[in-house]
Amino acid sequence: MNAFLSLIPLVLTLMCLVGLYAGVLKLAARLYRRTQLPWRLAFQFGGWVTLLVVLVGILRAVMPQWITGLLGLVTVTLFGAWFLGRRATDGQGQPIGSRRAAVLSGITAGLALVFGVAAGLLLFTLGPR
Repeated sequence: MNAFLSLIPLVLTLMCLVGLYAGVLKLAARLYRRTQLPWRLAFQFGGWVTLLVVLVGILRAVMPQWITGLLGLVTVTLFGAWFLGRRATDGQGQPIGSRRAAVLSGITAGLALVFGVAAGLLLFTLGPR
């Protein structure tokens, strides 16, 4: 029972990451203005991206961090082009296609990076000295 309780923080952290990425994806879709994205799809994509980022993060043990960061960005963008291209729609209800889905995925990754850096700077500033 004790091992089960020790997994609760990990599961809650992963759920929060999925939710945050889904929110950033919805924000990116709104900023892109040509994309309609249901919440269900945003949470699915957030879950898959969280899994991809964890898997690419494992490579940090054998590769430099900048290479794994670049590999993660490329992987998320390509996965977004494939996953969102057939599922996300434009204003007329037509699928947006791989190219526009890759742009949407890139905007999402950029926003996530900006929010992550801002949160890191905020925590650094407010942290104990």
